[in-house]
Amino acid sequence: SPSSSLSLANYYALMATGSLYETTDGKVGYDSQYSRNTDVAVNGYFAINPTYINVQNLKSSTAIGELLNDVNLQYNGNNYVTSANTSSQTTYGDMQGTIKTETDNATDALSLANLYLGMRAYPNISLSSLDVRLDDPGIDSTTVDKLLTTYFGMPVSVASLPAQIYDGTYYGFIS
Repeated sequence: SPSSSLSLANYYALMATGSLYETTDGKVGYDSQYSRNTDVAVNGYFAINPTYINVQNLKSSTAIGELLNDVNLQYNGNNYVTSANTSSQTTYGDMQGTIKTETDNATDALSLANLYLGMRAYPNISLSSLDVRLDDPGIDSTTVDKLLTTYFGMPVSVASLPAQIYDGTYYGFIS
């Protein structure tokens, strides 16, 4: 059980598929997968021109350890719902996990279990960082302005990265 207010806040943030972060004015912020999906639907992804990125420092990693394709989600004490992604199981085997929540009804629990599957049924490739030189003479002022107003959870995309780093267009979020 959580032993401090920070660990208690993180416990509930992670349970709701979210993250805590420090806001630009020094407060504690919270961002969930739902708010990220809404941001993408409303604003789309901010496309960063790959010519502005310092690819020398760019690395990618695949987090296979976070793979979860068979979810047992505990809710309302000792009740459980189960959800699975059979396509992922065919490819990667049965990767089971039990998630304990404070959710109190089966409908919300199943929705949360399906959200976990949507995020973790397949390995995610993440980029370590994107270094963009704001003083690059080729970068336009609109891009600089947008980069200066980035925020935690901001959706970004980058096309045409070196194939050994990421083959295709990368879609992710600032964190």
